[in-house]
Amino acid sequence: MSTLVPQRTSNPKSVREALDRLRQARTDRDQAGLAEARVSDLGKRVDEKAAAVRAEFKGRLGPKELYQKINRFPEQQEIEEIHGRRREAQARVEDELRGVRGLLSRLAIREPGARIALEAFAGLSPHAATADVDAVIELLEELAGPASAGSRGEPEPAGTPGEPDHQQASGAAGGAGRRDRGPDLETSRTRVDLEDQLQRELATVFQRAERYTTVEKLKQKYPAFKLWTILSGPEQEELLTEPLRPRAYARSLVMRQYGLSSRETLKRDRQKLRHAQK
Repeated sequence: MSTLVPQRTSNPKSVREALDRLRQARTDRDQAGLAEARVSDLGKRVDEKAAAVRAEFKGRLGPKELYQKINRFPEQQEIEEIHGRRREAQARVEDELRGVRGLLSRLAIREPGARIALEAFAGLSPHAATADVDAVIELLEELAGPASAGSRGEPEPAGTPGEPDHQQASGAAGGAGRRDRGPDLETSRTRVDLEDQLQRELATVFQRAERYTTVEKLKQKYPAFKLWTILSGPEQEELLTEPLRPRAYARSLVMRQYGLSSRETLKRDRQKLRHAQK
């Protein structure tokens, strides 16, 4: 990002504090996102143990009792904890961004630099994807001045599934700190493919819900569905009880998997793929 703030703030302490909190929230979200890579393996282990329980207690356990046993598996509990940490980390990033907006709004009353930063902040996409968080961090670094920029020497947090549609530029003269936000077609294709697959799976589940009256029967019928590795136990049960729409629900699941909070990101994914095909 080029220098957008020609005048430093007269209150650098409050800006640096907000900057430190946002950096930490971003790092915590990155770490929570990396932990989600375990969910697929944990889900397979849950399925294996559930099959063993069904075989052991065949005819002696009803659906409710079987469901309760599955939810007591350590692997299922770990899946719930991983999803919970990810949601909490995402919520914290969003809270910190709201705090930054409030801080800039207060400073902008008397400081031209803060007004320019606030205008730049308003021009970003209205969600907490990684590229947008990084852009806000750069705004705060410029507003606070050199003292905060020194922390750029710290290791850059690992990339997460949030929205890795950017790269650090090569550092050419006058371009240090710029980010290339060109299309990451592979990421867009992966997200679009997952959304389409989940939509098909959800449509199938809803069509069969009356015939296959338990989640376990659905899982036996369709063991390869990605839904079983993405959804928690209670969420799987909701497929049979809640009036969910396949398209909308599939999109919300993809947003959760990739740490997105704006549906516009997925719409832009499809636009990029269409343009690439021309």
